[in-house]
Amino acid sequence: MLKTALFAVGSLLFLTNVAGVFLPLRNPAIYTEPGCKFPQDITLTAAELWEAIDSDAADRRAYVHHLNRAVNQGIAHYWREEGIDTYRLRVPAEENYLLWIASLVYPQVFRKYEFSHYRKAIERGVGLCSQHAIIIAGVLKDKNIPSKIVALNGHVVATALVDETCNEWWLLDADYGVVIPRDIKTVEQAPELVRPHYFAAGCSAKTTDLLAAMYGPNGNVVIESVNTYDPRIMSYALRYHIETFSYAAKWILPGLLTLPLLIEIWKSRPGATQ
Repeated sequence: MLKTALFAVGSLLFLTNVAGVFLPLRNPAIYTEPGCKFPQDITLTAAELWEAIDSDAADRRAYVHHLNRAVNQGIAHYWREEGIDTYRLRVPAEENYLLWIASLVYPQVFRKYEFSHYRKAIERGVGLCSQHAIIIAGVLKDKNIPSKIVALNGHVVATALVDETCNEWWLLDADYGVVIPRDIKTVEQAPELVRPHYFAAGCSAKTTDLLAAMYGPNGNVVIESVNTYDPRIMSYALRYHIETFSYAAKWILPGLLTLPLLIEIWKSRPGATQ
């Protein structure tokens, strides 16, 4: 009886996983969602964003501009409570039932979940400034371009090494579609340097003032790796590994649950050696 029950549960979980393979994370309604932070906040499909990501990165300066613009146009700034299931802010069971269970057990972190792995973030297509920065840093890491995440006092951006010869770093704010050709230390000492870039991106004077203030020297933290970023919980490295483990375990667990009954059936077949 127990083996049969375990087999039933394992089979259900396996079918849930299979459904997730065919059900997209990105809801097309996000392209017309009025609750996004910016007008026409998202215009690129996931495939179009990937096309931009896969372009030639030999010219780092040109590539980071291209990547920053593509992420800005391919990821919506959206994190509203009313869209928690509509736009998969809570990871649905068919995508990863372990993360879905975690949303019930530890809602502070997992109820509205920010992906650690940028590929899943691109697939879903929504997130805050930090999700944009995670995507930028993750892509650049895979392109062998040194990058970091900068947690400002109220905002999150990425930074990339565009010239190794002279150790030139640029700040990349994909949420606003802004590239600031300065490093964080320089900007911290002169936050007004960011103003022309945000004005050029269409930001109002009030928004530009707020953003410039965030670049001041107080409270900023430079995180060396996308694997170790998270301002909300004890250890993003832990959450990163939990996410990685969950995507493997969601397939392993159904196999373990169905195995006892399968072994029993195999052993009881006609002619089997006892």
